Amino acid sequence: MGDIMIFNNNLQLKKEFDKLLIDTGNNKVNIATELGISKQQLSNLLNKKNLSFMDMKRILDVIGYDLEIGFKKKEN
Repeated sequence: MGDIMIFNNNLQLKKEFDKLLIDTGNNKVNIATELGISKQQLSNLLNKKNLSFMDMKRILDVIGYDLEIGFKKKEN
């Protein structure tokens, strides 16, 4: 299990995904090809304001990663 992070928006999630690509040596062209879409379509998907769980899971499946979601009580 990786480090636990709190994401407040999709931009943070996308930035972490970009870091994961660098760390794993993957790139968006290869992921798009595996998904049967263009690199532009993948970029559009990642840049959506409402990036869905299923979209991110599908993308992560290509590079062999799981998406973990948990709930944490807010600290006051």
